Amino acid sequence: MNKKSLIVLVLLLAAFSVWAHTPMLSIEDNYDGSISVEGAFSNGASMSGMPVLIVDAAKYKGSEKTYDGQKVLFETVFDDLGQVDLLKPDVEKYFVIFDGGPGHTVSMAGPALADDERDSWNDLLQSMSDELGKWKDYLTGKK
Repeated sequence: MNKKSLIVLVLLLAAFSVWAHTPMLSIEDNYDGSISVEGAFSNGASMSGMPVLIVDAAKYKGSEKTYDGQKVLFETVFDDLGQVDLLKPDVEKYFVIFDGGPGHTVSMAGPALADDERDSWNDLLQSMSDELGKWKDYLTGKK
């Protein structure tokens, strides 16, 4: 390989690395039956409007909506700041997933709903009932 070709190759690789971005996810337990989720790309690109899912950790073979063989318990999108507050599902173990397409998926286990959070969780569940819509039954384990 001559010197010119090597320089062109290095410049091309450098250009591609500028466009590379890795999704990052952060989950904060609010200790009131909810979590705050923040998403970002390593290059600063916005996650506004990108999908966020809560899925049951247990494998599922039923007729409800699934993601990679796990039942979807809630689905929403990040706000303009790449954030969203979510109600914890009433399941033993769950994952919060950002799926931005091939190579841009991040999954993290969410903190479990603690017994001492149940009263505030129920209050949140009632106050958010309209917002939750069909997902309310999934989050409460009724579906």
